[in-house]
Amino acid sequence: MVPNRFDRVIDVAGDGFLLGTAAGSSFHFVKGLAVSPVGGGGRLAGAVRAVHANAPCVAGMCGAYAAVYCASKSAVSIAHQRDDPWNAVAGGAMSGGLLNARRGASAAALSAALGATTVAAVLGLVWAIRDRHGRDISEREARMYLDAPRSELDAPKPRIIPVRSTVLGFPQVPPSSTSGKGALFFFLHSI
Repeated sequence: MVPNRFDRVIDVAGDGFLLGTAAGSSFHFVKGLAVSPVGGGGRLAGAVRAVHANAPCVAGMCGAYAAVYCASKSAVSIAHQRDDPWNAVAGGAMSGGLLNARRGASAAALSAALGATTVAAVLGLVWAIRDRHGRDISEREARMYLDAPRSELDAPKPRIIPVRSTVLGFPQVPPSSTSGKGALFFFLHSI
């Protein structure tokens, strides 16, 4: 069952707006400091003016992109009837194309390809970091973020503990490597 997450669009739009506000404010503050005249508090005033003029625009664009991305990802998830990383890539393509559709078909296609590539790169980076460090969120945490019902979250999952095959505490050697140096090499590296 694919969860219905259309109620999260507003929440994601707010998160995007806050992220855009923080990023836009810091970027335009530094840019305003760099291009403003020196002396008499001109740099600080220019930086504040640049933030006041440009940060709301960046915040609005980030909020709109986040809302369209969340809505398109949820729509693809519902149409696809499962929740997998390809939905996120398709959502990135759809949101990039939809937000630049007013500029023409070629610009929308280029932006859709850029959106899909960006989302795929971020997902690949997250997968690589998770695989490298061996940290994977548990199924319970994943369901908490997917707004699963509480009865599914609290159900205990059986834990499977791997057991090594041993004889009197020593690992068993396969029959093909029981002669000479091979058996000793296998024994030393299996401990």
